[in-house]
Amino acid sequence: MSWLMWMALAVAGELAAAPDLDGVQWIARGPVDAIEAEIQVVEIWATWCGPCHVTFPLLTELQAGRTDLRVVALTDDKPDRVRRFFHKNGNEMRFAIAVAPEEKIHEFMFGGYEGRGLPSVYVISKGQMLWSGEPQHLAKALEDLGS
Repeated sequence: MSWLMWMALAVAGELAAAPDLDGVQWIARGPVDAIEAEIQVVEIWATWCGPCHVTFPLLTELQAGRTDLRVVALTDDKPDRVRRFFHKNGNEMRFAIAVAPEEKIHEFMFGGYEGRGLPSVYVISKGQMLWSGEPQHLAKALEDLGS
């Protein structure tokens, strides 16, 4: 499905509303230096999740040099733990990182979208969920969306 088709569905109200990022605590590259992006890619991850760590190069590459897209890694780990993790691994994590309440994570993971485990990825535009699934399918999904 083309990007224009997705946007037409969003305008017509046929796409599911996506959870917002209100109330998150930004750890890195948060709202102060946030780019204005047409598309947000939100990954739900955890500091203890090995498969999540494997996605960091993909997310960093995806974010690199793009102003139309914003990558946000969202976790419900304790903020101090996430700060320590970022301090140790920040060179591999060149995208926004935020901590959210468990309820916000559940809105993404159990809100009727495809994600159910860690890591899960969600593509959002104008408050509408365009795609959700596993990170290994993200590049193809973005290509299909015309992004």
